[in-house]
Amino acid sequence: MANADLPRGRFTLTARLSLALAALLGLLGAVLLLYLVPGTAAAFLAHGDGLLRDGTATMRELVERQTIEVRTVLVDLIQHTNQARTRALQDLPLELCGGDVAAIRASVAEEDAQRSRRQQDNVQRLARELMRRAERHIEQSIAELGARQRTATASFAQGLRTSHLLLVAAALVALLLVLGFGLHRFVVRPTLRLREATQRIAAGDLAVALPPAAGGE
Repeated sequence: MANADLPRGRFTLTARLSLALAALLGLLGAVLLLYLVPGTAAAFLAHGDGLLRDGTATMRELVERQTIEVRTVLVDLIQHTNQARTRALQDLPLELCGGDVAAIRASVAEEDAQRSRRQQDNVQRLARELMRRAERHIEQSIAELGARQRTATASFAQGLRTSHLLLVAAALVALLLVLGFGLHRFVVRPTLRLREATQRIAAGDLAVALPPAAGGE
């Protein structure tokens, strides 16, 4: 009966230790896959979103600054041109043409002033249109970058998930190999030698040498 019970007990011990290791590694894998991978992916995505927001703010600030500079340059050019026309008008010898010179100068100056205001209004509308188009292009670019970032994050999470699965599988195989070697070296082989010696003694061979006591259970 003792000989018949030995393999079953040995198998039960191995099975229990293997199940305990598998449960431990399963728990580790669950923590990695259900907590670490989503947390890492979320942190990666949040960091990317922060970079996108900073980049969007920087691009909008740059476009606004450039638009203001262009608008200022154009307005200054219009004003400079109007002032040059005014000085040229003052230098014209309109007295030779006869008529009310002051009225002619005033009429021409008023026409130049109206033209200058229309041109400045056009510059303002042009600046607003440039800002609107730049804003649309920025929004499109940010949307495309966000889509690519989400794709990259999903790929990163999938790669991380695969790496963790391989790590858990490799750890499980290594621990099972160590467990099998340890059981065979320290449990199975001494037990088999003890059983063999016991069988020989039971058969009447009292001169058999018993295996030395290992001091363990």
